[in-house]
Amino acid sequence: MLEVKGRESWSPADQRRAFAAALPLFLFGLCVAAITLFLLIIGGPSQIVNLARGSLWHNLALVMGAITLAALVVAAVAAVLRRLPVWSYTWIGVGLTGLLIVLNLVVEDRDFVISPVVDITVLVLFLLSGLVTFGTAVSRGWQHAGLFSIGICATLGLSLCFFGVAGPFQFNLGLLAALLSGVEAVLVYAYVRRSNTVRIAALIGVGAANAGVSWIVEWLFRSSSPSRDISQFWYLVAILTVLLFGGTLVGLPGRFVRRVLSRMRDH
Repeated sequence: MLEVKGRESWSPADQRRAFAAALPLFLFGLCVAAITLFLLIIGGPSQIVNLARGSLWHNLALVMGAITLAALVVAAVAAVLRRLPVWSYTWIGVGLTGLLIVLNLVVEDRDFVISPVVDITVLVLFLLSGLVTFGTAVSRGWQHAGLFSIGICATLGLSLCFFGVAGPFQFNLGLLAALLSGVEAVLVYAYVRRSNTVRIAALIGVGAANAGVSWIVEWLFRSSSPSRDISQFWYLVAILTVLLFGGTLVGLPGRFVRRVLSRMRDH
């Protein structure tokens, strides 16, 4: 496995653990496709209002968000204890992005999720979990930071499909999410199993996939709103690209700095 031991070496993982790293992106895409099918059956997003009774959907979103947040906090604790397995990076990345989506849906028609104090506490836990995990990945080297960045950025790209489905209801985006998640899962599998050259190619592949889905979503939105500014597409591409490659590059000096600090402590 790409397990981190001793000096955080990066060695080829077995197929089972590489599959575990690739699985969450594929599941996220299938989830978007399933939501699309559900909305298609009931007649579109506008019909959800007719289905919702009381605060059922709001409470369901809160439960899902609480479970995700708890998992992220556990992951952050594991990172502090240096027991965070490499394959979990993509799971954490998907969890972070998924929690953002849930919170966005919950607060769409509310001033706050639960209460101002609770909301601030959740936000702090969310940020700390992400920062601790990212810091651990960076300290282990660019390969680890890159895998964590893929988990977040690939999910953000798939999330564009979700908002296209939930907004003007472009059901084709749901099918695209399923297809794209399969491709990105293969890229993650190759990233974990193969050489650094393949990992760089996988990063480029994820970046290209994000650019492609950003353009498609922007094109579909412009088809229903011709006055929409095309520059928003470039903003999306720029943000996703900076997050992906910037997060990876931060890991380049991370391992070196950790070794220096370790030697300083030894002396």
